[in-house]
Amino acid sequence: MWCTEVAAGARLTFRYVVSGDIGDHGRYLVKPMACRTHKLATAISTALLFLFLLLFVTGYLTNPWNHYLSINDSFHVCVWNRGLDSRIVFFNDAEYGPYRGSIIGIEGADGNVSTQRLRENAFIDAWGIYYRYFQWPKAKIWTLMISLWYPILLFAILPVALLTHQRFRLTLMKTK
Repeated sequence: MWCTEVAAGARLTFRYVVSGDIGDHGRYLVKPMACRTHKLATAISTALLFLFLLLFVTGYLTNPWNHYLSINDSFHVCVWNRGLDSRIVFFNDAEYGPYRGSIIGIEGADGNVSTQRLRENAFIDAWGIYYRYFQWPKAKIWTLMISLWYPILLFAILPVALLTHQRFRLTLMKTK
């Protein structure tokens, strides 16, 4: 049972929990703004959860070298499927695409192939995160891949908590 009281210009909402007997111990303060904020956060989290699930499925249906979104000339985004894992991929060279291994060298404008790298950084494919960076005298290639399981699990927390809370409340109401 919900009760709203206006006292000294402040709106207070109380929730009475009915159990055996009704006393002051079954009453606690619920702020209306907190409820709205929680509902809004849950709605946004649910929408983002469905967006990332859609991206996850898209990874199985698209080719990252042909289907990508270009933010600018040196920043591109795509989705890549790797077994039971789809990943969001950020990379810099649309002509080459996301790094997929086996770079031997870069051909320059004069036709010569340069195999000597100035710099190579790598973060091995561990825990769903992969990073490679190669730099030659006149070119560079980098790729960052992050598993979509991270945002899916993150954005599932609030919707699952809400469903669990509602189911628990329904179970309590049925037992009374």
